Amino acid sequence: MGLDRTAIHLCRLLQARNGDFGKVLTVGRQGLHLTPRELESVGVTMPEPLPAHCESLLTSEFGASECHSVDASGYEGATFIRDLNSPFPDDSVNGYDVVLDFGTLEHVFDVRTAFDNVASAARLGGTIAHVLPANQQCGHGFYQFSPEFFFTLYADDRGFNKTEVYIVRQAAPTTWYRVPRPAAGERVLVESSDSLYVVSIAVKGLVSQPADVQQSDYRWLWDSSDMDPSSVTNPELHDISPWRQARRTIGSVPLTRSARDAIRAASRTATAVAASVSQQVRSNAQLEKSDIDDLIARA
Repeated sequence: MGLDRTAIHLCRLLQARNGDFGKVLTVGRQGLHLTPRELESVGVTMPEPLPAHCESLLTSEFGASECHSVDASGYEGATFIRDLNSPFPDDSVNGYDVVLDFGTLEHVFDVRTAFDNVASAARLGGTIAHVLPANQQCGHGFYQFSPEFFFTLYADDRGFNKTEVYIVRQAAPTTWYRVPRPAAGERVLVESSDSLYVVSIAVKGLVSQPADVQQSDYRWLWDSSDMDPSSVTNPELHDISPWRQARRTIGSVPLTRSARDAIRAASRTATAVAASVSQQVRSNAQLEKSDIDDLIARA
């Protein structure tokens, strides 16, 4: 966990929009995973050897007036030792202008409690920002996260606003794909052939947070009481492989070897064709591609 090229660009974007960071909390004590050349490429010069952790960078370059950290263990010297799997026992970790998670919460088993702790640490009007694994990092932690997760978690009716979600290829940190908020009853699907980050930015608002958290397309279906159920496409069937679609459709009917081979061949062909459309990031053509410097210039 720590600041890499994607994380440093996120810090640049937050500063361009909101000014100096002020009082900062990092979720986990964040290391500094950047070379001097990578820092110089974004206009940052630090004396070598570079520090092991990020506090001096956040203070000198991004205007952090205080920089604290919270972690389950003291082995890296975190400011507060708190198990993120359990609710924070007191209000000692709160009131932060900016809360940064650059690769910690995918390692925490109790996701709901961990994200509630992060939200409680931010002051009203404070910014919460994450850079977490999205695709092709299975085994890195307990979880990988989808854009839907952040749109639902940081929804207006849960007390948050200005929520934005981006997809960034780990190998191409200057190209950001803005993910639109899912429309009523729809999903925004993102697939890739290499490792992706999901970047989330949200502002903690003034409304108390209700307990209910449901995936938006299902919630929309449930709330659409006048909808004819027979007109609703199986939401699980359209986003699985041709092989599984065939098995789901055929059910338990035994297949001959030739039928199985034909279905598998069709599945491989469909996968190859889909991959050729875009080798890196693809969805239902809804992602908006931007260069990070353009995003910062428009801030």
